[in-house]
Amino acid sequence: MNPADLLKNLPSLSEIAEHPQVKSVVEKLNHSTVATQVRGVVDDLRRETKQRAGEFTKLSPSEVIDRVAQKLSGAPPTSVTSVINATGRLWGGEWSAPPLSDPALDRIRLLGSDYLPATNARLLTECRATLKQLTGAPAAHVATSRAAALALALRTVAGFHKRTIIAKGEVGEVSSGLRLRDLTMEVHTQLVEVGAAHHASLADYEAAVGSGDAVILKLQPESYEVVGAAAPVTINQLAELAKRTNSTLIVDVGGAPLLDKPALPGVTATTAAAAIAAGATLVVVRGEGLLGGPKCGIVLGGEAEVAKLSAHPLAAITSVEPRILLALEATLAAYHADTIWRLPLHGLLDTPLDNLRTRAERLAPQIAASGKVASAVATEIAAHQSPQPTSLGALPSWAVALKPRDQTPQQLAERLASGPVSLCGRIAGETVLLDLRTVFPRQDLSLIACFAADGIVKTEPAG
Repeated sequence: MNPADLLKNLPSLSEIAEHPQVKSVVEKLNHSTVATQVRGVVDDLRRETKQRAGEFTKLSPSEVIDRVAQKLSGAPPTSVTSVINATGRLWGGEWSAPPLSDPALDRIRLLGSDYLPATNARLLTECRATLKQLTGAPAAHVATSRAAALALALRTVAGFHKRTIIAKGEVGEVSSGLRLRDLTMEVHTQLVEVGAAHHASLADYEAAVGSGDAVILKLQPESYEVVGAAAPVTINQLAELAKRTNSTLIVDVGGAPLLDKPALPGVTATTAAAAIAAGATLVVVRGEGLLGGPKCGIVLGGEAEVAKLSAHPLAAITSVEPRILLALEATLAAYHADTIWRLPLHGLLDTPLDNLRTRAERLAPQIAASGKVASAVATEIAAHQSPQPTSLGALPSWAVALKPRDQTPQQLAERLASGPVSLCGRIAGETVLLDLRTVFPRQDLSLIACFAADGIVKTEPAG
């Protein structure tokens, strides 16, 4: 191909500097330095194009943007790209964890950029104290994950000696790829399922517990729900049964909120604090769920039980890194300061439906104008269509529904996800939905740029 034709496709210096992927780096650097480095990248590309014209059939502007951003940041090419989560799913599935708050990220950066004294014991003590104060639990412990926390609780309370009683409908996965039955086998406790798939009565639990000395496990499933299930036995009822029979009640609330207040829209799950107040011996909650913190597992409960748990050798194996404790400390500080709304997950949940509608109606015509799709229409998402974990409950939203041009919805979704900025939506029938419930307003400009004909977009950010 003629080098001159290839060079015509190169974006101008001003267009490169205004692109969201570059602008985010530009704002942190000296502008004269940036101009010199951008010009250098473009000059290098021009020379490379002339020398290797026979090898090029297309020179994508997105490749130019990528090279400029890498040059400015000083980072080598990486397989990890920026992602816009337009799936409508806040966590779980393809996501390892939701975003952290700015204070949490600041603490992690500090740990990564400076030498800090070995403060793990102090940080753990402070996090435990804050968790106790917030939830009313007598004691607290932090492990590497929800699965590790549950395994630790079961191993120290139920291992080798006791049976673990659980409703049949609650037996599933504790985390991706880890089934509860496999976990209980590893910690040497016998799992006893009671009731039917859709219901377990108090009488079912009583028959299984018998004379006592058992562990009763209540688990809030996150990845599935039982349709048509009868009202479950309450934590209060199970706590009373455990007390009468000298048994232990462990409640795993999964990704539920830490506290009852402030109430989160759409959330139906029992909170960790509520489970403690209802009489649970031990409560397990994941840090990266609606608590809004880093990936970890938290155990709340009685002093004697938590002390035994913390002293077990498995606790040392599942001890948390300082960076996780720093991020957890910053997250819990938001609860103290009554600024929970600043936690990214809570901010997304609290976004008013009218705001989502306005953004969808603003983005849809801009995407349609790109010509990359047959149509783009602002679409309301009903609560029952929400893809959230079952512990969250139903939450309505607004999305931009994309109808592909000359390709299948699957192909369109894959193309959007494979760009320099990975735009991940979800397929619904013959369309690809970009659900704005999980898209931050600051990402709207980058979202539009994913559809621009030349990879550059000049538009005002959506509010």
